[in-house]
Amino acid sequence: MAENKKNTGSKRSAVAISKTDKNSGNKKTGNNSKTKSSTSKKGNEKQQEKKSKLPLILIIITAVLAVTILCDILARNTDGFAEFYSEGIYPLFVHIIGFINGLFPFAVGEVLIILFFIAAVIGITFLIFRLVRSDEKGKTALRGFTVVFGAVTFIYFSYTFFCGINYHRVPFSEKSGLTPSKYSAEDLRTLCVYLIENANAEAEKIETDENGLMDVNTEGFDMKAECVEAMGKVGEQYPALSGFYPSPKGLMVSEFMSMCQILGVYNPFSIEANYNVNAPDFSLPFTLCHELSHLKGFMREDEANFIAYLACRESENEYVRYSGYTEALIYAMGQYYSAAGAEKYTELYVTIHPTILKEMQFNNEYWSKYQTPVAEVSNKINDTYLKNQGQEEGTKSYGRFVDLMLFDLLK
Repeated sequence: MAENKKNTGSKRSAVAISKTDKNSGNKKTGNNSKTKSSTSKKGNEKQQEKKSKLPLILIIITAVLAVTILCDILARNTDGFAEFYSEGIYPLFVHIIGFINGLFPFAVGEVLIILFFIAAVIGITFLIFRLVRSDEKGKTALRGFTVVFGAVTFIYFSYTFFCGINYHRVPFSEKSGLTPSKYSAEDLRTLCVYLIENANAEAEKIETDENGLMDVNTEGFDMKAECVEAMGKVGEQYPALSGFYPSPKGLMVSEFMSMCQILGVYNPFSIEANYNVNAPDFSLPFTLCHELSHLKGFMREDEANFIAYLACRESENEYVRYSGYTEALIYAMGQYYSAAGAEKYTELYVTIHPTILKEMQFNNEYWSKYQTPVAEVSNKINDTYLKNQGQEEGTKSYGRFVDLMLFDLLK
């Protein structure tokens, strides 16, 4: 009996335990259901959050694009807008972005462009892969479109506000009271004689390499610092050129620049003055000053050349002065040849210092190596670009540099 009771008790105990386990199991199952439901809910919330953010991002990008287009239109069609922006707002970007990028020893803009193209290739590949495998192709395509739309808008925004608007400001020549007029071949001769005399004088002062050419790596010559100092000094005479200048940067893709026959470039995406490190050395200080002038919002190529000439001429360094006078002489002699003929041109040519003649010969030999279809395409693109920015003569506008020098001399 006792044993039977024990067994019965055991059965009861077993039944009780079984019921408890069953209830416990129900509770556990209920908890799992709640957990799964909670996880599913959170996942849905995240998806909904992504969905809700996407339209907002598109609205923001569209708003930025609209403001950029509006400012571009105002700069092209409203007197005073571009000048107001170039003098009052653009310098803030130069001081902030130019200063930050100037802290790096390499060209930040060049690195950003390289990374952009790498990211574009990876991004397009990934997008195609997702589109093929995704069950929600519409959503995937929309996300891809948003990224591309944002990237294009950013590029357009950066170009417009850090470069494009400045093309429509008051020209430097007008601000400085330089209004070139018609001139004679004799006037051109006067300019050429002036440049020859000064270039010859500087050629006597500089040290040359084993080939009899200027060497920017000459001991004691810090080309970048000297060019920044020269721009600062000319800014004392012309207030529009005063203020902060970040250090110019040489480019890793200089060989490609030579193939395109490009000496230097202003990068609007990083607000940097960049130059071709492979170009003939005598031309580099002039090129650096040319590109630095763009950081003051003067985008016309002829005026950038003229500003570079002024900066080199007023520099306290003989290598910078030599570069400025020699580059200016090459431009002026080319115009004089067209105006006066070969005989008159030769009369002046033979009075040029032997060092400068070597520079001219080497310069011609260097660039003749790059007379390729790539260079032709590059020149056509540059010509079209300049015309679209209001310089009706395109690449021919570089010749106006001589007009400005002549007026500056004769005034």
